[in-house]
Amino acid sequence: MIALDPGIRGCGVAEFGEHYLLRAAYIPNPIRKGNGLDAVVDMAAAVYRWAGMPQTFVAEWPQSYGPAQQKGDQADLFPLAGIDGALAAMMAWSRPLEVKRYLPHEWKGTINPDVMISRIRHRLTPGEFSVIQFPGNTCSDCRDRLAPIPCCKSTCPAHNVFDAVGLGLFHLGRFEKRRVIAR
Repeated sequence: MIALDPGIRGCGVAEFGEHYLLRAAYIPNPIRKGNGLDAVVDMAAAVYRWAGMPQTFVAEWPQSYGPAQQKGDQADLFPLAGIDGALAAMMAWSRPLEVKRYLPHEWKGTINPDVMISRIRHRLTPGEFSVIQFPGNTCSDCRDRLAPIPCCKSTCPAHNVFDAVGLGLFHLGRFEKRRVIAR
């Protein structure tokens, strides 16, 4: 199974076996500027070269929020959906493919991103954590499985990798959302 956190500059990707993480990485887009069709196709092709043709493809599907919750330009979500679709088409070209998509709120809710990434890292065994291929500019806190809170800064791309891992764990039933009930 391949789990994908899509991004136009780069994607977080995780490959799982039966119930465990085999490898995970941040795949950069060969195209450095723009978000047109060429950037979408090249990003999907770069991930495909890394991932190959799995039996199952799980992707985070972009979600648009109402005006009160919107952050940034909502049109930026279209290329992310394009990457999901192009990659699914490449993977399914010559064999059947099970495809599942999750909206961000379905698998991680509205929890603080720092807390979410910390929970994802703590769900991994030391062996699973060791197979993550961190980008060169990953901060030291994100490289430490037991650090209390990762940096989650926009300059550190490890959060994309952790989102892909978390999405895969959620799909496998190893990462259920925790419900908090106010009293």
